[in-house]
Amino acid sequence: MKISSGISIQNLRGKYVVVVMSSIKSPVALEVNDSFAILLEKVKDRDSFTLDDVKDAIVQEYGLEEEEAMKEAEKTISVWRENGILAD
Repeated sequence: MKISSGISIQNLRGKYVVVVMSSIKSPVALEVNDSFAILLEKVKDRDSFTLDDVKDAIVQEYGLEEEEAMKEAEKTISVWRENGILAD
């Protein structure tokens, strides 16, 4: 997987906003929580990453057990996909 180009993470007055720029649609701004922004920041500049990479980042950042972290990673990837954050 890879994060789409044109994704930026902004901290505006203590709130994180992810801006999704697309050549097809108008830009979309999503207000996100700290966890969402932290995980996205960890993978956004990589050439590619896997579900396990996201799970490992969750374990490292939040100390969750592997099984719970995998469930959270799957949810995170699903949200990224639904909002155009993942490249096709």
